[in-house]
Amino acid sequence: MNIIKKRDKKLDAALSGYLAKNPNIHRGISTVRIEEIYHQMVGDVISRYTEKVYITKKGELHIYVTSAPLKVELLSQKKQLIILLNEALGSEIITDLRIK
Repeated sequence: MNIIKKRDKKLDAALSGYLAKNPNIHRGISTVRIEEIYHQMVGDVISRYTEKVYITKKGELHIYVTSAPLKVELLSQKKQLIILLNEALGSEIITDLRIK
């Protein structure tokens, strides 16, 4: 069991090092994961009113919602949402938030 833990740590370190040296790959992986992370973070109720979530190459997170009150609430929590999503992604990928 100890051998497996050592190997897992080495693999994790190798992947982390590779992603650190190749930020475009890390950004691509984050782009794929952002929708899942967003839905986990906001929960089922808000997810029902969210149509689309994606990151642009410039680092802007676009969120399309179907509820005007939800849009206002998300805009009021904009900075906090950016911080929490970047923490979940493991780096500062998101630079701005656009809610439509």
